[in-house]
Amino acid sequence: MMPCTISVYQKTDGKAYVGAMNAGLMGKMFGGVVAEVMGNVVAKQQKSFIRFVNP
Repeated sequence: MMPCTISVYQKTDGKAYVGAMNAGLMGKMFGGVVAEVMGNVVAKQQKSFIRFVNP
C-alpha cells in the first residue's frame, strides 16, 4: 500500500483524471499509528495533486 500509487488517465471526454487509493480510509481500518501516518500521507498527497493539476 505504501507508497500510495496514483493513476493518471484520459477519458473519452478528452479530460485527464488523477486517481488514487483512499489511504486515509484504509488507515482508519487499521487504527492507531497506522491511521495517523496514512492520514498525514493523504494530506501531503492532496496538496501535491492540487498543485500538479492547478500549477
